Amino acid sequence: KMKWDFWEVADMFMPGWLLALTVGFVGAFLNGSGYGIQTSLPWGVRFPGVEGVRHPTQIYGLILALMGFILSKKWEREYRTYEWYKGKRSEAWPGLVFLVGLAGTSLIGVILSLVQPGTWYWRGIPGELWPWLALLLLGVGGVYSRAGRNLGEDMKLVLSRMRIERRVAKKLRGGIKRGMEYNLKR
Repeated sequence: KMKWDFWEVADMFMPGWLLALTVGFVGAFLNGSGYGIQTSLPWGVRFPGVEGVRHPTQIYGLILALMGFILSKKWEREYRTYEWYKGKRSEAWPGLVFLVGLAGTSLIGVILSLVQPGTWYWRGIPGELWPWLALLLLGVGGVYSRAGRNLGEDMKLVLSRMRIERRVAKKLRGGIKRGMEYNLKR
């Protein structure tokens, strides 16, 4: 109704979401829910009513979400100056903070699902991991798309750099063997 840009609103939303996530992890720790698998690590925690010493996954999530919050505030101030994100445009489009925050939140979910007891498994991988991986790919793909990058051009660039590095390494090996120095500048 007010014709707000979705990406600008989403960018403003993400730091608050990450801060709320940190508060949620504090609550989960105090509540004793969301604990991890059994561990022998020195920072393992005994939760009431749960057998054994467990990974404090709530603390892991708290630390990761807090780091995400701090980084999102930094990116919110600076992303307009990132040349890689501008692509071939004169100015950066909004959406980077949201999409990186989405990928970061998903990464937290991936990490925590690896140290939490799973409810079901597929090929030895916890079922809770799959939706997090899908969101992670969505966030990373969204950043790539919003940056205005071209997959064909980027692949050519990567492959050409790999060829250059291989040639340089070959020259270095040959130069060292023969005791000669090569000028590695193009």
